[in-house]
Amino acid sequence: MNDKAKTIGLIGCFQVASVWFGSHVGGGFASGNQTMQYYVNRGPYAPFLAVIAVIIIGLTYRAAWMTAKEHGIYEYRGWALKEYAPDTKIMPILFEICWFFLCLVAIATSVAGGASLLEEYGVPYIGGVAIFCVVVTLLAIFGAGLLRKASTIMTIVMAVLMLVIYITAIAKAPADAYATNNATMAAEAEPLWMQLWNTLKYAGFQSILVGNLVAVCQPLKSRKEVNMAAGIGIVLNGAMIALSIVAMVCWLPTAQGTTLPIFTIIDQNLGGGWMKIAYSVVLCLAFISTATGVTFGSVARFGPLISRSKEPSFGQNAIVSIAFVVVGSIMSLAGLTSLVSVGYGWCGVFAIPIIIIPCIILNIIRKPKPFAADGADE
Repeated sequence: MNDKAKTIGLIGCFQVASVWFGSHVGGGFASGNQTMQYYVNRGPYAPFLAVIAVIIIGLTYRAAWMTAKEHGIYEYRGWALKEYAPDTKIMPILFEICWFFLCLVAIATSVAGGASLLEEYGVPYIGGVAIFCVVVTLLAIFGAGLLRKASTIMTIVMAVLMLVIYITAIAKAPADAYATNNATMAAEAEPLWMQLWNTLKYAGFQSILVGNLVAVCQPLKSRKEVNMAAGIGIVLNGAMIALSIVAMVCWLPTAQGTTLPIFTIIDQNLGGGWMKIAYSVVLCLAFISTATGVTFGSVARFGPLISRSKEPSFGQNAIVSIAFVVVGSIMSLAGLTSLVSVGYGWCGVFAIPIIIIPCIILNIIRKPKPFAADGADE
């Protein structure tokens, strides 16, 4: 197929970029904990370093989308075999290991975040873990289709609400709050090389989501549209994370050292009220959808491995779901902050040489090929 034969236009590219945005703005990001750990606590260059990380992630996704389109492959196992060719053993396996651990950490952080949210309403942490464990397990078995259908609307609602909260927080902050708190951060900042290392780790663990995002690039019809979708995604994600950092720096004494920084800012500085309730609902949905999404993806990958037939039974899929959620829930007892800083951190360390560097470099040195017909290599 000629890769210039058709076009989906700006709106279609925006839809692809929105899926990336929805994947990025999960529970860790929405709560503010992730951004606090990797940027706000590190030094005064946080907004700029966060945008650099988003650019690196965007270049990685762009490279992955090019490979997927050139071979007409939109599932991560087949994509990995083509991306790392001629190596079909070592690097694809290492990629799957990264994906496996990211799934477990994502479930754990979602359950831990949900339990921390329920703590704000008087539910003991262990009780919150148990509640989210049961809810995620049931939804992963019975309700994944419903959540997928609602994910686009939920992502838009969450993005709009966060934008309102960030702008409100910045607007209501004292006039010199950002400059004063930024000066305090500068005095206590880590060395610049450490800040850059944390930036790379953040880009690393986010890049593992390429396993999901190769599935959404199928509508893109040309290299120009791949570049456009990646560019829109960089602007959307970069702007949102930079705004969240500025908002948290404006209220640094309130947000620092808390498990749910954005929730705490709303509760203590923005008057709570409807904003607190609405944000709690959206945050709860973000935690549930993230955990359910990666659990369902794990079922699709590992379900057939325990089945003798091509189509695993309902019971076999349920076993995989329960196993992933139980392990993730046990990990959640470490707490959201530890999981975000340590769990995601180590995922990011391994993803730098396994995903980011190979994807970007191979995309540069390989000769471009025409886009294949959809499903050409299946």
